[in-house]
Order: sequence, then structure tokens, then C-alpha cells
Amino acid sequence: RQQRLTTAAAESPGAFEMLGAWFGGKGLAGNLAGEYEVGEEAAFRDASATEHALASKHWQLLKATKKADGAAATIFRLDRAKGEAAKSVKAESAARCWQATKVLRMPHVLKYEAGGCDEATGEVTLATEAVVPLEAWLARHASNSIDERNLAWGAYCVLNALAFMHGADKCHGQITPRSIMVTSSGDWKLWGFEVSTHLVPKLGNDPTQDASLSFFRAHERLVDDAYRSPERRAQDWEAMASTRVGASDVWALAKVLEAAYAAARDRGLPRELAVWTRRMSADAPSKRPTAEQVLRGCPLFRQPFLKDLAALQDLSATSIDDQVAFYERLDEATKRDLDGVETTGALDEVLWRGACVHKLLPKLVATLDIALSPAGGDDASRRKVVQAALPLVAQVVPLLDDAEHDSASDDEDRKDKDRLKKRLTDAIERAVVLKDRAVRLATLKRVAVLEPLLSAEFVNKTFFDAMLLGFGDEDDDHRLQTLVALLSLTPKLNEKNRTDRLLRVVKRLEADRSAKIRTNVIIFYGKLVPDLPDALKVRVALPAFLKALDDKTSYVRLAAVRALGACRDHFDANVAARGVVPKVAPLILDASPAVRDAASPCVDAFLSLARTEAEAMTRADEAKKKAAADREHDKARRAAEARGAGTAGAPPQQQGGGASPANARRGHKAPATTTTAEPPPASSSSSPPPQTG
Repeated sequence: RQQRLTTAAAESPGAFEMLGAWFGGKGLAGNLAGEYEVGEEAAFRDASATEHALASKHWQLLKATKKADGAAATIFRLDRAKGEAAKSVKAESAARCWQATKVLRMPHVLKYEAGGCDEATGEVTLATEAVVPLEAWLARHASNSIDERNLAWGAYCVLNALAFMHGADKCHGQITPRSIMVTSSGDWKLWGFEVSTHLVPKLGNDPTQDASLSFFRAHERLVDDAYRSPERRAQDWEAMASTRVGASDVWALAKVLEAAYAAARDRGLPRELAVWTRRMSADAPSKRPTAEQVLRGCPLFRQPFLKDLAALQDLSATSIDDQVAFYERLDEATKRDLDGVETTGALDEVLWRGACVHKLLPKLVATLDIALSPAGGDDASRRKVVQAALPLVAQVVPLLDDAEHDSASDDEDRKDKDRLKKRLTDAIERAVVLKDRAVRLATLKRVAVLEPLLSAEFVNKTFFDAMLLGFGDEDDDHRLQTLVALLSLTPKLNEKNRTDRLLRVVKRLEADRSAKIRTNVIIFYGKLVPDLPDALKVRVALPAFLKALDDKTSYVRLAAVRALGACRDHFDANVAARGVVPKVAPLILDASPAVRDAASPCVDAFLSLARTEAEAMTRADEAKKKAAADREHDKARRAAEARGAGTAGAPPQQQGGGASPANARRGHKAPATTTTAEPPPASSSSSPPPQTG
């Protein structure tokens, strides 16, 4: 009944306006400026097309953003030249496309959000969900291999949309690559309804009932010939009316799929699909299968992942219990067994990455929002939702930064991911502070995986305080998981939180009653030591290690020995010789074999550190002695040089002061002292002066 009403509305303006109001149609094109921020134009319009061409070649594709919530959108605006006639083929076909887009509502048809059509001026504008044309999507991924599951899902979407239209006795009439749009999640959306029509003439008295059929017959030749079936090229209207509705659409879709697969992969169509495309492109319309028959008969469209995607498409309309069951089944399908150990992380083997990020993650976040809201139900239902959704969230988060398979532009993709991250971090914060232990424990176990989503500001101002509440829990597992979760957040903590508040809380756990918590405290310190200042390494971490060496539990002692060995480069030789070696050496004879095996290399490592320092000290002492001896030698040498220089510079003494050369040869010795004889005083006697020998 709804399909018949939709068909009638597309052909009757009065009924159309009524149904448009039912489905929430909004104003004219001028009203979009208040709701959207319009960005740059993408390559879609055919600049060589004239006004006599269909509107499909004249649409301007503009990137836009909703002002209300920042969501990405796309605006299609009919390109018009100044003074162009308002009743041209281009304007009339654009108005028909606007009408059909506004009324046709199904998951695989391009979603209409706002827009308007002014018949007086011929202006037409549509705002839709964010999409890119199929041709642009294929060209963007030309360098990367498109996941074949994405291609199969795209064909599945278009076949479902055609089956919906054909079930309402409507023929699309223009199945080309330009009439298919692709969302960021890889959904193919049907559009381009410029010549859509019924094929059997109406017998009523209202001439408007056959207006669409008349327009189709008059202008369908404007569609690219490569996508016009043989009966259309022959304009055999009787054959088209007498066979199944949409036989020409099925023929055109076969050509579109051949072109898409040829552009995406070297091998072309998969074998199971090639068999059906040959039947779809048969010359005789009666020999072509319907879209519904292709969906049921082709093995490509019976794969399990298509059923999962189809269920995911309508998941929001189901109950919370149904959503939980779907998530649990999907999580079970991703589990893998590796050498007897159960592992997870194979979600991208079930769905391709674009579907995980842009289809599954928004559904998971929406489910968590409902369950964790104040009206989200009792603790039991909230617990089921968190335990079912978080394992899948933890698998999708690492894929957020991988844009290899994304379909939208980089800016739109970044905005979508930022909004998802904000909603997801809010949900995680609410889950951590809940009093329900099971919910908090499930969240704490996955903080390490979710850590890339959390900004440093959010961690320090909000999340860190919520995490500290876990240390006051009576349950050992909760305290342990809180400690492990905080270790992954440590690089984002500011100086005060990391070196003051965190260490004070962890220090209280050194004497915890649980041996596994004491063990993990030592491991925590061991991983934290490289980021601590030198003073805190000696004042906080080292005493904890040395204290744990005397613990009664062997696993705590083993953790302490291994932590010391791993941190040996962060302690000096004095700590090694006076603190570590005397405490670790007795453990060489420990009762636990594992402790003995670890203690001996640890002692050797710290002894090697002490020996290296001792050898360095010995070399330093020898160097000091050598330097002192060198200084004494230099001092003596300088003194000798000074004496030699003074003797060489004195003048020769000829009188009384020393031996003359002649006396020296005769063996006379020079007197010890030299005096100068004064002449005798004058005498009255005439005796001669004394003789000198």
C-alpha cells in the first residue's frame, strides 16, 4: 500500500505535496543556508552538456555540514545559466528527480534531508546524506584494491532498491554510474530519478497520470546509449509495457556492474555473478531475470556477511535484546583459536574495514548510549549490553586510523570519526564510574585498546579521577584491572598526576593482601621507571623492588628480580654494590627454581656494573698518580733549566775573584772569597811597595 501511494505521489503534484509533508519535507532551496554550511564543489557536473540534456549531467555536487550537529552532508544544486528558460528539459527532469527523491524512502535509496523546487525559476536544490558518485569512488580506489565484499554489497544494495521500485510498478529508466552514489560506509545508494515512470499507460481521465510516461518516451534517448537496452534503442514501447517492469533497468545494471568490477579488479566479474549478468543482458526482455530473482538465485548474494550487513542496516529499529544477540553472534564469529589459546581480532575478516568503522561502530555507540543513559534500564540489561558491545568496539578502534578502505573524502571522514570518538569516550567514562562491577570490569579490561581515543586533557581532567575510584574496590580483580589500565594511560598523565597522585595510590598497594596485585605493582614500577626522575627512581621504585625481594610469594620475588634486571641501566654502581647485590645474592639459593634462575644473572649484571665502576675508579686513581708525578718532574726540570740559565749569563772574573786561565793551568786554586785591596796610605819612608806572588 505504501509503495502504491509513493508511486501515485511521484506522478500527482497534489498527492506528492501531501506525502512530502508526511515524510518531513522541508522548504525551498533558500532555506538550506540556515541549516547547512556549504563547502567546495566536487567534480560531478558535465560542463559540456546543454540545457536540452537531462539534469543528471547538470547537478552541482557540493560538500556541506549540518550546523545543528556537524554531520557531513551533500547538496545537489541544478546548474543554471543566466537567463535560462525555467521550462527546459533540464529543469523539468530536475524537478521530477527532486519529487521522487523526496518521496521514495528506503535504506538503499539516496536519503533526502532538505531542499526545494521553484517551478517559476527552475531552481532545484537537494540536501542528502554525505555521498560521492560511483565513478569518483572507483577512481579514488584505483590504486588500492577494493574489497570484493564491498562490491558485492554495493550490487546487493542497488538490486534491492530496484526490486523495491519494480514492486511499485515503477521503472527507473536511467541506471548509469552517475545514478549511483556511495556513502562512507560503502553503501551504494540509488538516485537519478529524472525519467523514472510507470510503463503501462493509465486509463483514467486525469492527464497528469501519464505525464511521467510521456516525458520518459520523449526524452529517454538522452540517456547514455551504453546503458539503453535494445528495446529502448528501438523505441519498442509495446514490448516494454508487455514484459516485466524494469527489464530495461536490469539490462543497464548488468553493464554498470561489468564496468565497476573492471575498474576495481583485474579479473573482472566473479564467476558466479558473470553467469547472471549474461542472463540480465539478454536481448529479449522476457528472458531477463528480475532484480528479486537475481538476489535469490546468485550465490554471490547468499553469503553470510551480506545477511549480517542487512541485519545491521535495520538494527536500530530492533529491541535492545535483539541488538545484544546480534553483537554476541558477531563477536563469536570473530574468535579464532591459536595453538589452543582463544584470541579475538578477526572482525575485518567478517566485514571489511569501512563497514566496521562507518556502519558497525555507530550502531555500537548508539546502543551503548541507550544502555548507559539514566533511563537505560536495570543493571542486568546494562551489563548485557556493555559485555556484548565492548569486545567489538575494542576491535574496531584500531581500524579508525586506517583510511585505506574509506569512501568519503578525508575531511568528511575525519569529522565523522571525531564525532564517533567523542560519543565513545563519553560512554566509556559513564561505564567506568558505574557501581555495577561487571560493567566496570569489562570496561577496564579494554582501556589499553581504547587509549588512542582518549586525549591527554580528557584523561587528566576527567578520566583519571574516575579510574582512581577502582583502587577502593573490595574486589581484587577490579583493583588489579584498574592498575593495569592506568599503566596504559601513564604516558598521557601530566607531571603532578604521574609523579604525585598516581605513585601515592600505587604505594599503598605494595602491601596489598592479594599476591597478584603485589606482583603487578612491581611490574608497574618496572615499566614506569624509565619515565620517572632520578630522585623518584631511588626514593620510590628501588625500595619497592628491594622490599618485594623478601615477599613470601615466589611470584612477587621473581617479579622483583626481573624488574631490577630490566632497570639496571637506571641505577648507578653505588646502588648496585650497596643496595641490590647484597639483597639479590641470597636469592641465588631461593627455594623457587624460577627465582634462582633469575637471581644469578641479575647479580652478575649488577656486579658487572660495580666492577666496571671499580675499574673506572682504579683507572682514575692511576691517572691522578701519573698526573702528580708528571707535575713533580716538570717542576724539577724547570728548576734545573733556571739554574743553568743563571750560570751561563754571569761575566768572567780576572782579579782576585777566581783563577785566571794561566793559574788554572799551573794548578793554582782560586780563593774561596774575593776581596778588593785598597792602596796603602801614603808614608814618608821611601821603601818600595810589597811584592805579590
